[in-house]
Amino acid sequence: MNALQEALTLSESVQLGYVFMDRLARQHDLRLLAIKGPVLEQQGLRAEHQSIDVDVWVDPDRLEEFGRYLSELGWIARPSVRAPRILEPHSTTFGHPLWPCEIDVHDRYPGMLVDRRAAFEAAWARRGEFVIAGQEVVCTDSVGSACIAALHYMRMGPAGQSRLDDLIARVAATFSEDLLETLRSFADDVGALTTLETLLLGAGAPTSSAPRTEAASADRALRMWRLQVAAGDSPLVPLLTELGQSPLRRWPTLILHTVWLPESELRKRQTISRSGPRGLGAAWLRRAVKAVRSVPFALRVIWSSRRS
Repeated sequence: MNALQEALTLSESVQLGYVFMDRLARQHDLRLLAIKGPVLEQQGLRAEHQSIDVDVWVDPDRLEEFGRYLSELGWIARPSVRAPRILEPHSTTFGHPLWPCEIDVHDRYPGMLVDRRAAFEAAWARRGEFVIAGQEVVCTDSVGSACIAALHYMRMGPAGQSRLDDLIARVAATFSEDLLETLRSFADDVGALTTLETLLLGAGAPTSSAPRTEAASADRALRMWRLQVAAGDSPLVPLLTELGQSPLRRWPTLILHTVWLPESELRKRQTISRSGPRGLGAAWLRRAVKAVRSVPFALRVIWSSRRS
């Protein structure tokens, strides 16, 4: 461990990471929003909880440019996970050998079914600021934050239900009628009236006629979203989905990548108490066992999605 990693706690590295991302974006006149984590806490949308990384949403048209700025400062883009997935990748993870936490740079958010540029513009138009490490940082406002958090928890499936319930209760208790109307309008603007239905109904947001922005072209995206919500963290549903769309020669590779995740990704998905190869080996074994045990569940999810 280097001196900087020893000097910085995880909490400090996350706080300073948000400030650093904000200042880097400002330096290059680039639009960037802090999202999730401490943003939710300061807006009263979640209880205090130690974040393990920094999440930002960057102007999609300048995503590659921002990545170059990070690379020039020694940040390294983590290889994309090759495991089967239901939804398209929506972020790139960057790590630095001298920094204790990672940065997740988003260019879109799953569940927002409009074009990624339109979704960012809607969130940027409602941007706010929060104070972290004594500095003001541009972030999503409470409406945008609530939508992002709800979509994140729903994407987790059953594992995110308690967090979703807590979020809905907080929104219902703290949002005025006008803000609830704004919440509904924002959901419409980003093509999420359907995907955010649980939040909107649970919080008491007004309902109205059919959405303005969710066109027929979003039908497949909506079907895949519903499949992801039903699947939650099951590794088998994405695998079975891709197996059904792939030639037989790719099957062994898809199965291997389902079980054998990179260490960094495995640590995000599991708590690994033991260090070293034995700890990792035990984690991979648990993942394989979980996949086998979830076969009946995965088959039900796939069957249900094809009937709907």
